[in-house]
Amino acid sequence: MKKKYDFSKAVQGEYNRPIERIEPPFNKSLINTILKRLVENLDVVKIILFGSYVTGKPTKDSDLDLLIVVNTKEKGIKRYAMVSELLEPRKIPMDIIVKTPEEIKKRTKMFDPFIRSIFETGKVLYEKTP
Repeated sequence: MKKKYDFSKAVQGEYNRPIERIEPPFNKSLINTILKRLVENLDVVKIILFGSYVTGKPTKDSDLDLLIVVNTKEKGIKRYAMVSELLEPRKIPMDIIVKTPEEIKKRTKMFDPFIRSIFETGKVLYEKTP
């Protein structure tokens, strides 16, 4: 059963509190915990890691860049809040992009250079089997 989300906390900024952070590089166990939490609670189609952790050039200031493709009817801020809530408390700096498969298709047809770059150079961490 999928969890119901209280978006008001994320929208009101209640999750933006200081917490103890883990410095890069991040271990695989922590990343696997993040993936498991997302996949168990959402209809995730694909999760792609991109950015400095894929290029092999992370620094102490690097964050974890993830493109999360999820089947949902939620729009914009609610979709982001839904994913963001699952990632709380964030012990690592993260930059997440949440898109639907339809949005990915549309952006790909438009030759969006950012999305193309993620798919060409990113590392697929999870992909739903048909």
